[in-house]
Amino acid sequence: MAKNILSHHLQRLIYLAATLTSSCHTISAAPEPQAAQLVKADDASLYRIKSAIENDMKRKNIVFGATDWNRSSVISVLPVKSISPNGAPFNQQDFAVPILFELMMAGPECYLIRKDTQKKIILNDINCQPLTAV
Repeated sequence: MAKNILSHHLQRLIYLAATLTSSCHTISAAPEPQAAQLVKADDASLYRIKSAIENDMKRKNIVFGATDWNRSSVISVLPVKSISPNGAPFNQQDFAVPILFELMMAGPECYLIRKDTQKKIILNDINCQPLTAV
């Protein structure tokens, strides 16, 4: 009888271990976000990025700052130049700063993070890859 009880407990332990082991294999962690770069900086990709940023900023005709699209994850959008009512720039200076976005990816998903608000902007039909060290 002691042998049957031991055998029964051993069977339950084996079943429990198998269940726990199999559940560990089926649960996968979400991919870690990482800085990304464009696979190809073609006109279509840049248009999609520009449209997503214009939609987020509720502003048309944004102008990107200088960037190497294939080697950088940071995208800057230049500020609108301040103009006085009579059409001349104020003091020939503009103290507005660019708005920065970072191109990120998690698994196959490519998105932007707006640096000042930390807002996530999903990019559709954009091919990204992890940022490679230069």
